[in-house]
Amino acid sequence: MTAHQLESVIEVSPRVLQVRGMFDLDENHGTHTVIEHEPVNLDQTWNVGLIVGPSGSGKSTTADRLFGITEPADHNPTAAVLDLFPETLDTDEITGLLTSVGFSSPPAWLRPIHALSVGERFRVETALALTRAGNKPVCLDEFTSVVDRTVAQVGSHAVAKHVRRNNQQLVAVSCHYDINEWLQPDWTLDMLDGTFTWGSVQPRPQVKFAIKPCDRNIWRTFSRHHYLSDVLASSCRSWLGTINGIPAALLAEMRQPHAKVKNVRRCSRIVVTPDFQGLGLGRIFLDTLGAAYRHERERFTITTSHPGMIATLNRSTNWALTHKGRSQQHELGSKEANQNIQYTNQGRKLTTHQTRRTMAFEYAGQTNEQHHTQLLGPQQCEH
Repeated sequence: MTAHQLESVIEVSPRVLQVRGMFDLDENHGTHTVIEHEPVNLDQTWNVGLIVGPSGSGKSTTADRLFGITEPADHNPTAAVLDLFPETLDTDEITGLLTSVGFSSPPAWLRPIHALSVGERFRVETALALTRAGNKPVCLDEFTSVVDRTVAQVGSHAVAKHVRRNNQQLVAVSCHYDINEWLQPDWTLDMLDGTFTWGSVQPRPQVKFAIKPCDRNIWRTFSRHHYLSDVLASSCRSWLGTINGIPAALLAEMRQPHAKVKNVRRCSRIVVTPDFQGLGLGRIFLDTLGAAYRHERERFTITTSHPGMIATLNRSTNWALTHKGRSQQHELGSKEANQNIQYTNQGRKLTTHQTRRTMAFEYAGQTNEQHHTQLLGPQQCEH
């Protein structure tokens, strides 16, 4: 065992003397603490570590001694989340980082951090810490302690996935053991008994994601998380996705109007609530409906400008890129200047666009008779 002693200096007041006498405590009680644990031998390659234990077990002190606790940065209270990141990152890099840690709602990117939910702030603070880390491990104290346990577990999975994908190092310090199987740490220091163990990355815990038709009015609950108009076309069919019975995602799709082609359906809206962002539910939702409609000999398409969705569908073998839109750029001072303004910020040129960069994809994966029966069978009806 490795042991280190903490010593605190206090003033000996009459109250201190009274309590010492009441409970027969010597002068070292409360001022001297010995923390013991097995040696932390990090001689293997790792990305994610976990220091876990109950309150008062010495995990924060140990983490600070071994790695140095990463302190949260001060924030401009009027700045949008996007503007909290270093000037060296462009907008695409920032939105990609936020999406990868499970914070993928464009409307929320434009809010100040104090206007976010506790779970959203947790993801943003984590992304900011990872940005500032450089080549050093990021050591986050009280990791997931202030968020709902569902958010904690899903967020742990999303953050760990980002850290591994970018070959960074994260040390999570927490009193909650329920994040272990979601974080899948390469090593764990358990301060309850002082044991240090190496582990291996395993598949994350399974969750039950169910899809069913729903009333179109449910869209009102999800619309504030979407970046397009909150108006849903009257011809849309709506689908609700639930995780263990909890509403987690909504997809609205409709038949694509075309003079000659009649068998094309288009995804009009897809939203995952902040609590469940980072699990890949959007792709699962699209794959499931795409497979079911393909069994019906219906083509299923989506046009999107969300950078995270574009990246996901580009990586997937189930989706084929059918159209790549272009963003229009205009010279500063032209008649379009009011719609497309260029700024110079520390030598870098930033451009705002009225037009969006969009990409269109069509489902090209396998058919799925099971999904067809469950989703599009005669017992289901259009909404």
